[in-house]
Amino acid sequence: MGFQFQTVGPISPLIMDALQIDYAELGTLIGFYMLPGIVVALPSGILGRRYGDAKMILFGLALAAIGGLVMGFGETFGVVSAGRMIAGTGAIFLNVLMVKMVTDWFSGREIVIAISVLISSWPLGIGIGLISFPAIATVWSWQAVMHISAAFAFLSFILMAWKYRRPAAAIDAKDEGFRIGLLAREWWLIFLAGMVWGPLNVAFIIMLSFGPDYFVGLGYSLGDAGFVVGLSGWLSIPLVPLGGYIAARYGRQTLLMMVCFLASLVGMTYLGMTASPVVVFTAAALISVFPAALVVALPPTVLRPSARGAGLGLFFTLFYVCMAVLPGVAGWMRDLTGNPAAPFYFGAIMLACSCVALVAFRVYQQKLPIPADG
Repeated sequence: MGFQFQTVGPISPLIMDALQIDYAELGTLIGFYMLPGIVVALPSGILGRRYGDAKMILFGLALAAIGGLVMGFGETFGVVSAGRMIAGTGAIFLNVLMVKMVTDWFSGREIVIAISVLISSWPLGIGIGLISFPAIATVWSWQAVMHISAAFAFLSFILMAWKYRRPAAAIDAKDEGFRIGLLAREWWLIFLAGMVWGPLNVAFIIMLSFGPDYFVGLGYSLGDAGFVVGLSGWLSIPLVPLGGYIAARYGRQTLLMMVCFLASLVGMTYLGMTASPVVVFTAAALISVFPAALVVALPPTVLRPSARGAGLGLFFTLFYVCMAVLPGVAGWMRDLTGNPAAPFYFGAIMLACSCVALVAFRVYQQKLPIPADG
C-alpha cells in the first residue's frame, strides 16, 4: 500500500510533462489516493463483517492492481486520476481490515507488537518507492512504475488467497445486514481514538511536507533539505515496532503516549527558535511516531469482537477526514504569515488535540466496561 501510494511523488516531473499538468493538479493527483477513504472506510468495515475480511481484502488488492494498470495505460489526467482513485479505494479495504484481521489473530500484550509491525510496512513501502521509482522511470518509463505497483498488488492477491487462514478462535459477527451495529459507548470511544490518531498523523505529515521549505528558508540546498526530511522518514521505520515492543514489555502505555506527544509538541513549537534545527526537527518527527502502534491498538480494546470491522471503519474515516482537510490549514497559515515555521506551530496544536483526546478516551473508558457480545 505504501509502495503504491508513492508512485506519483518521486517521478512527478515526468508525470507533469507527460500529462501537461501543473503543481496544483499534481497535488490533487497525489491526494486522490486518500480521498475515497472519507466515504469508503466505514462501509469497508461493514462489508468485511458481512462477507468476510479475507474476501474483502482480496477485493481491495484486486482494485489496487486494476488501478495501477489504469494509471499505467492512461494518457490523460482524467484517466490517470481515475486509476489513482480506484487503487486508493482498494487501499482503504487493506487499511481498515488488515488491522481488524491482526486484532483477530493476536490478543493481550501481543496486539501492540503485531500492529506495530503492520504499521511499519507503510513507511517501508514509501521508502522503497522513493529509492526505486526514479530509477525505474528513468530506465523504462513512468508508466512502468504504475505497472510494477500493479504487479506487486497482484502478487499480494495470490499470496493472500494461498496462505491466509482465519484464526480458529475468531468470533463470527451476527448477521446485521449493512447496519453499523455500534453501541453508543463504542461510537464515542472510537471517535475519541480517531481524534488521537488523525491529528497525530497530520502533525507528522506537516513535518515531512513543510520541512524542505523550512530548511531551504534557512539557507540549506534543496538536496540537503530533502536529505534531512527523508532521514526522519527512514528512521521512523524501526522506531514504530520498537515503541510497540517497549510498551508491550514494560506497560504504562498511556504515559508513554502522553510523554511522546508532549515532547514532540515542544519540539515543533521550539523549532523556529532553535540554533540546532536539524536535531530538533529529527527528534520531534521521530518521537511523534514512536507510540503510533499504541494509538492504533486503542480501538480493539473498547470494541466487541463483532463490532471490530465497523468500529475500525469509523476510526479510519476520522483519519481520512483529518488527512484530507487539516494539512491545507497548515499551508494556509504558511501563506498568511509568511513564516516557514508557521505550519509547525499548527502541528503542535494538532499534538495538543491528540493529548486532550487521549485523556478523554481513558477517562470515559474507565466509566463503562465492555458489554458482552451477543
